[in-house]
Amino acid sequence: AGFGSTFAAFVSASGGASVGQYGPLVHFGATMGSLIRRILGSTISTDVFIGCGVAAAIASGFNAPIAGVVFAHEAILRHFSIRAIVPISVASISAAWFSKEFFQTETIFKLGEVDVDLIAVIPAALVSGVLFGLIAVTFMFFVRQSTKLATSSRFSPLSLTYIAAVIVGFGGIFVPEALGLGTGVITQIFDDHFTIGFLIILFFSKLTFTAICIGLGLFGGVFSPALLVGASAGAFLGKSVEGILGQSVAAVMPICGMAAVASAVI
Repeated sequence: AGFGSTFAAFVSASGGASVGQYGPLVHFGATMGSLIRRILGSTISTDVFIGCGVAAAIASGFNAPIAGVVFAHEAILRHFSIRAIVPISVASISAAWFSKEFFQTETIFKLGEVDVDLIAVIPAALVSGVLFGLIAVTFMFFVRQSTKLATSSRFSPLSLTYIAAVIVGFGGIFVPEALGLGTGVITQIFDDHFTIGFLIILFFSKLTFTAICIGLGLFGGVFSPALLVGASAGAFLGKSVEGILGQSVAAVMPICGMAAVASAVI
């Protein structure tokens, strides 16, 4: 099941479906950790091996070993464990090194230097956090409602997959930035490549496409789409208040939106 879900996610993401790769990547890492535990028969518990696999997957996928360690403890183990910190850290750092050494992976999001006025940013971030929370709830609601609609329909799973592919493929003709993982588009948002009008279109397109893809059976994760939804919302908000609060706030708001929406969804 673990290898099957990974292959299904690979097909969806490669075909341009509006899904994420990090959920399936985490699942694959957990599968490998559990498999290695069974092969070795180690005295270390299975949950630690799963944490090692997940941390390694995140570290190699994002080229961020510290993020792998934190994610494994927060999302998998659900608590900070002294007995698990060493093996999870070793697995995470090793995976990041291996990925960078043999596949020349780089940090996904590259940010230019921004002169940030923290005094102005903190109040804006606190207030906008409520809005980003509502956006996260809306995002999850759309995905769940799409799944319920597909489940209650009379179409077969194969037909639902074709329907999702046709709808999203047709919509992608007009908004290709809403297809795929969206990591490159997020970098463009950070570089201020889009107008306010297009950011609104991108926001609703990504939200809708992801709900259709996941609800109707194109397998994948929600982390990458949540990042893009949050970044586009943050950029729109930043541009809207730029004349009042200044350029530094506008530059930071896409990062705030990306982090806030993704953290609430995950």
